[in-house]
Amino acid sequence: MTKLAAKLSRFTERVGLINTTVAPSSWVGWGLTGTVLVAVFFSLFSAAFTTQKAEANQPAADLQTQTYEGVISDSHCGAKHSSEINKSAADCTRVCVHAGEQFVLIDGEAVYTLDGDPLALKRAAGERVKIIGTLSGARLSINTMQTE
Repeated sequence: MTKLAAKLSRFTERVGLINTTVAPSSWVGWGLTGTVLVAVFFSLFSAAFTTQKAEANQPAADLQTQTYEGVISDSHCGAKHSSEINKSAADCTRVCVHAGEQFVLIDGEAVYTLDGDPLALKRAAGERVKIIGTLSGARLSINTMQTE
């Protein structure tokens, strides 16, 4: 037995990783080999888990800042506000958002849910805007917004 194997064997006995007196009979023959195999397995597993976690925390490279133009509305009414409530598109949008809907950008047939400053979005409700932001799915994160 090499010095390293002897040290590892003493360490595992001292820590209690393998105790052949209470181990099932099928484990008795494994000794140091089993300990090394278990240690290698857990090392590989933890390395793979750490790599996956690090990749999940990195921002996606395909997210690019682009310019979008359209009208600020809400997720309930979209492009068509009800004329029955006798409110402008801006007031209808503010009422719907206050009731729990989200701000959206209507760009032709495309509808993007907006992430940005709620006060700035309330001021721009019902107006045509130019937004520079990052699109992820149907969610548009606003970097800058200008009314037209």
